[in-house]
Amino acid sequence: MNFNDGKDLILALAKIRGDSSGKPFLWWYRGDQYALKDMHSQILFAVEGAQIGKFVRKEDGSWDHTFRDVMFYKDAMTGERLESFTNPITGAKVSPPVMRMGPFTTSTSADGAIFNQPAALPPGMDAKWVVEPAVVRGDDIYIKEIGTTRIAKPGMEKQPDAKKYHHINDFLMHYGKVSYVRDPNCTNSPARQTFQSCNNWTPWLKMGDAEGFMIGRGIGTKLTDITELPANLLDWIKADEPAFLKDPELAPWDKAYTPVNQKR
Repeated sequence: MNFNDGKDLILALAKIRGDSSGKPFLWWYRGDQYALKDMHSQILFAVEGAQIGKFVRKEDGSWDHTFRDVMFYKDAMTGERLESFTNPITGAKVSPPVMRMGPFTTSTSADGAIFNQPAALPPGMDAKWVVEPAVVRGDDIYIKEIGTTRIAKPGMEKQPDAKKYHHINDFLMHYGKVSYVRDPNCTNSPARQTFQSCNNWTPWLKMGDAEGFMIGRGIGTKLTDITELPANLLDWIKADEPAFLKDPELAPWDKAYTPVNQKR
């Protein structure tokens, strides 16, 4: 395989990020979120969640990657789930929602080019996902993926873009093994990831016109099945979003959730 070739790069991504056979895959992740105000960072909370998805290779050689997440907010120090949260910047007491994201689909052409606009996005939302060149060192392969999303805020149509949209910037690094990726009999490589984010204030914080934004960092691991999820996370999913675990084919929820239309 030549990882400088777009077709081979996307095949490697499908094996590392998911399963190139089209079977569903599952990820666990955990991260921390910080407020960045006046160039000073302050820990806010931790997040923990799971993502299910699948890569489907179509007859023309192009790929669809469909995925969705369920994520919970946690106390950054104790790891306990946050039922309420006192915003350290505003002093307001707020209620963190269960974050349900997706299902979203990103598409690539047969030569590995990323389409700028994923299919079937909710109204007022646009996104761009880009896969950057792989880094190979011995048997280690690192694939960088960047997602930039903006979501129109209700009632802000006449404001400048910086206030009109909720901006999300995700930077992911996927780690796999060249030996697995190059094995024609392997469709699903063991994998880990790190991620960073730079976003506007999450809406449920109710920051108003407060200056600043949020940055995040975290880690993730691709799992074999749901039994490898941490017990507390599995319990939360079963209680709040049981369909997430019972729907490997990724049928749509009642609507496509985004960070600006969440519910408890």
